[in-house]
Amino acid sequence: GKGKVSSAVMSADSNTLLLSLQGSSKAHIYDLTTNKELFVFEGHKGEITSVALSPDEEMVLTGSSDETARLWSTTKREHFLACSPTRNLLFEGKGGIHAGLLGELKGHTAPVTSVAFSNDGKTVLTGSKDKTARLWDTATGKCLMTFKRHRKDVTSVGFSPDSTIIYTGSLDETICLWNTSTGSLLDTLQGLTQRGMSSFLAWSPKSNCMFAISSEGITCKWSPWGNLSIEGLLA
Repeated sequence: GKGKVSSAVMSADSNTLLLSLQGSSKAHIYDLTTNKELFVFEGHKGEITSVALSPDEEMVLTGSSDETARLWSTTKREHFLACSPTRNLLFEGKGGIHAGLLGELKGHTAPVTSVAFSNDGKTVLTGSKDKTARLWDTATGKCLMTFKRHRKDVTSVGFSPDSTIIYTGSLDETICLWNTSTGSLLDTLQGLTQRGMSSFLAWSPKSNCMFAISSEGITCKWSPWGNLSIEGLLA
């Protein structure tokens, strides 16, 4: 289908692309070498707002305006969540293989805005317009922790490369950093998101620093050792 992309992520080898389109309740994986659709992820009752691919590329996570996130399998292995509502892992469908649903993550009370996998794929993060982020166990589908600090929509979530730190960005103009094991708040970066900085958060494995970039070219760099710098990225 054609339309504007709402969320996308590329595989490690850059050969496949996972994406969702604005207004669509489906996500797709395409083979970039052949331009063929490989998988369709269908089942949400609202628009898919965010997508993520597990490190081993065997699972896909989708977040939706229907207030849920869903875990899907891209393999034919007999691996199911305890809460899996279906035993049909994969089935052939028009336009590609429809990936089987592993589990539906319910608990948010407003649209899910962002999703992320931990480095080992054992846990996932979701952020929502209900002002919270949640940590989930991919093996059971259970919510392990709920992170409550933000005063407005959570727009970005993610893990540090070793998954020991969780970061959440919000429209309340703050970025929060949390201890993954205990759920305790490690740091709150305030006044850094006045120009939309929380919309673009990423962690650099090489430098072990988190970067936040605003739509106006302001960049912020934070490290676990307490070093923080803010500078203009664009002239």
